[in-house]
Amino acid sequence: MNDIAPTIQPELKAARNKAIEFHNQSLTSVGHDRMLAYRLLCSSVTVDPGLASGWSGLGNALADLHMLPASIAAFRRTLELPIGNLPGDLTLDLHVKALINLAHRLLNVGRIEEALEVNAKVLQLLESDPDLDPEGSAFAWTNMSLILSIMGLDEDAIDYAERA
Repeated sequence: MNDIAPTIQPELKAARNKAIEFHNQSLTSVGHDRMLAYRLLCSSVTVDPGLASGWSGLGNALADLHMLPASIAAFRRTLELPIGNLPGDLTLDLHVKALINLAHRLLNVGRIEEALEVNAKVLQLLESDPDLDPEGSAFAWTNMSLILSIMGLDEDAIDYAERA
Protein backbone atom coordinates (compact mmCIF):
# COMPACT_ATOMS: atom_id res chain seq x y z
CA MET A 1 0.00 0.00 0.00
CA ASN A 2 1.19 3.48 -0.78
CA ASP A 3 1.43 6.65 1.22
CA ILE A 4 -2.04 8.12 1.77
CA ALA A 5 -3.31 11.27 0.14
CA PRO A 6 -1.77 14.53 1.35
CA THR A 7 -5.23 16.08 1.85
CA ILE A 8 -5.88 14.47 5.23
CA GLN A 9 -4.66 15.91 8.49
CA PRO A 10 -0.96 15.22 9.16
CA GLU A 11 -1.59 13.32 12.43
CA LEU A 12 -4.22 11.11 10.78
CA LYS A 13 -1.94 10.57 7.81
CA ALA A 14 0.90 9.53 10.11
CA ALA A 15 -1.36 7.16 12.02
CA ARG A 16 -2.68 5.57 8.81
CA ASN A 17 0.83 5.18 7.41
CA LYS A 18 2.05 3.54 10.64
CA ALA A 19 -1.01 1.26 10.69
CA ILE A 20 -0.32 0.26 7.08
CA GLU A 21 3.29 -0.46 8.01
CA PHE A 22 2.13 -2.81 10.81
CA HIS A 23 -0.36 -4.42 8.41
CA ASN A 24 2.29 -4.99 5.75
CA GLN A 25 4.70 -6.47 8.33
CA SER A 26 1.97 -8.90 9.37
CA LEU A 27 1.69 -10.18 5.81
CA THR A 28 5.27 -11.40 5.90
CA SER A 29 4.72 -13.08 9.29
CA VAL A 30 1.52 -15.04 8.63
CA GLY A 31 3.15 -18.24 7.35
CA HIS A 32 5.98 -18.18 9.88
CA ASP A 33 4.63 -16.80 13.12
CA ARG A 34 0.86 -16.53 13.48
CA MET A 35 1.10 -14.89 16.89
CA LEU A 36 3.39 -12.16 15.55
CA ALA A 37 0.99 -11.56 12.65
CA TYR A 38 -1.86 -11.30 15.16
CA ARG A 39 0.06 -8.79 17.30
CA LEU A 40 1.03 -6.66 14.33
CA LEU A 41 -2.58 -6.57 13.14
CA CYS A 42 -3.74 -5.62 16.64
CA SER A 43 -1.24 -2.78 16.50
CA SER A 44 -2.49 -1.70 13.07
CA VAL A 45 -6.10 -1.31 14.22
CA THR A 46 -5.06 0.26 17.52
CA VAL A 47 -3.08 2.93 15.70
CA ASP A 48 -5.86 3.45 13.13
CA PRO A 49 -9.27 2.00 14.08
CA GLY A 50 -10.53 2.84 10.58
CA LEU A 51 -8.06 0.55 8.81
CA ALA A 52 -10.42 -1.94 7.16
CA SER A 53 -7.61 -4.07 5.77
CA GLY A 54 -6.24 -4.33 9.32
CA TRP A 55 -9.58 -5.48 10.75
CA SER A 56 -10.06 -8.00 7.97
CA GLY A 57 -6.53 -9.32 8.40
CA LEU A 58 -7.12 -9.50 12.15
CA GLY A 59 -10.26 -11.54 11.53
CA ASN A 60 -8.22 -14.04 9.54
CA ALA A 61 -5.39 -14.09 12.09
CA LEU A 62 -7.84 -14.73 14.92
CA ALA A 63 -9.42 -17.59 12.96
CA ASP A 64 -5.94 -19.05 12.40
CA LEU A 65 -5.46 -18.97 16.18
CA HIS A 66 -8.87 -20.66 16.70
CA MET A 67 -10.37 -17.57 18.34
CA LEU A 68 -13.56 -17.75 16.30
CA PRO A 69 -15.85 -15.41 18.31
CA ALA A 70 -13.14 -12.73 18.18
CA SER A 71 -12.67 -13.42 14.46
CA ILE A 72 -16.39 -12.88 13.90
CA ALA A 73 -16.21 -9.59 15.81
CA ALA A 74 -13.27 -8.40 13.68
CA PHE A 75 -15.11 -9.17 10.45
CA ARG A 76 -18.21 -7.38 11.77
CA ARG A 77 -16.03 -4.35 12.54
CA THR A 78 -14.60 -4.47 9.02
CA LEU A 79 -18.12 -4.38 7.60
CA GLU A 80 -19.12 -1.40 9.78
CA LEU A 81 -16.51 0.83 8.15
CA PRO A 82 -17.43 3.08 5.24
CA ILE A 83 -16.25 2.39 1.71
CA GLY A 84 -13.36 4.72 0.99
CA ASN A 85 -10.62 5.36 -1.52
CA LEU A 86 -7.56 5.73 0.70
CA PRO A 87 -5.10 2.86 1.09
CA GLY A 88 -6.38 0.58 3.84
CA ASP A 89 -9.99 1.74 3.49
CA LEU A 90 -12.85 -0.65 2.94
CA THR A 91 -13.33 -1.38 -0.75
CA LEU A 92 -16.20 -3.24 -2.33
CA ASP A 93 -13.88 -6.22 -2.91
CA LEU A 94 -12.78 -6.23 0.74
CA HIS A 95 -16.43 -5.88 1.79
CA VAL A 96 -17.28 -9.04 -0.17
CA LYS A 97 -14.28 -10.94 1.23
CA ALA A 98 -15.22 -9.93 4.78
CA LEU A 99 -18.79 -11.15 4.22
CA ILE A 100 -17.52 -14.48 2.88
CA ASN A 101 -15.20 -14.88 5.87
CA LEU A 102 -17.92 -13.84 8.32
CA ALA A 103 -20.30 -16.44 6.88
CA HIS A 104 -17.62 -19.12 7.12
CA ARG A 105 -16.77 -18.29 10.73
CA LEU A 106 -20.44 -18.21 11.69
CA LEU A 107 -20.71 -21.65 10.15
CA ASN A 108 -17.65 -22.78 12.13
CA VAL A 109 -19.29 -21.82 15.43
CA GLY A 110 -22.63 -23.41 14.52
CA ARG A 111 -24.64 -20.26 13.86
CA ILE A 112 -26.13 -21.82 10.74
CA GLU A 113 -29.14 -19.53 10.20
CA GLU A 114 -27.00 -16.41 10.49
CA ALA A 115 -24.34 -17.93 8.23
CA LEU A 116 -27.05 -18.67 5.66
CA GLU A 117 -28.31 -15.07 5.82
CA VAL A 118 -24.82 -13.55 5.44
CA ASN A 119 -23.84 -15.96 2.69
CA ALA A 120 -27.06 -15.31 0.74
CA LYS A 121 -26.25 -11.59 0.89
CA VAL A 122 -22.75 -12.12 -0.49
CA LEU A 123 -24.02 -14.38 -3.28
CA GLN A 124 -26.47 -11.63 -4.25
CA LEU A 125 -23.61 -9.13 -4.43
CA LEU A 126 -21.46 -11.48 -6.48
CA GLU A 127 -24.27 -12.29 -8.90
CA SER A 128 -25.07 -8.60 -9.39
CA ASP A 129 -21.45 -7.89 -10.36
CA PRO A 130 -19.59 -10.89 -11.84
CA ASP A 131 -16.30 -8.94 -11.96
CA LEU A 132 -16.40 -8.53 -8.20
CA ASP A 133 -13.91 -10.88 -6.52
CA PRO A 134 -14.28 -13.85 -8.88
CA GLU A 135 -11.92 -15.86 -6.66
CA GLY A 136 -14.15 -15.27 -3.65
CA SER A 137 -17.26 -16.51 -5.40
CA ALA A 138 -15.96 -20.09 -5.20
CA PHE A 139 -15.68 -19.70 -1.44
CA ALA A 140 -19.19 -18.27 -1.20
CA TRP A 141 -20.62 -21.18 -3.19
CA THR A 142 -18.67 -23.63 -1.02
CA ASN A 143 -19.99 -21.94 2.14
CA MET A 144 -23.52 -22.30 0.81
CA SER A 145 -22.93 -25.96 0.04
CA LEU A 146 -21.69 -26.59 3.58
CA ILE A 147 -24.57 -24.66 5.13
CA LEU A 148 -27.19 -26.49 3.10
CA SER A 149 -25.64 -29.89 3.82
CA ILE A 150 -25.82 -29.17 7.56
CA MET A 151 -29.46 -28.20 7.09
CA GLY A 152 -30.07 -31.58 5.43
CA LEU A 153 -30.66 -30.14 1.96
CA ASP A 154 -28.23 -32.51 0.29
CA GLU A 155 -29.31 -32.10 -3.34
CA ASP A 156 -29.09 -28.32 -3.12
CA ALA A 157 -25.77 -28.63 -1.31
CA ILE A 158 -24.39 -30.74 -4.15
CA ASP A 159 -25.59 -28.19 -6.71
CA TYR A 160 -23.73 -25.40 -4.89
CA ALA A 161 -20.61 -27.55 -4.49
CA GLU A 162 -20.56 -28.26 -8.22
CA ARG A 163 -20.99 -24.59 -8.98
CA ALA A 164 -18.08 -23.74 -6.68
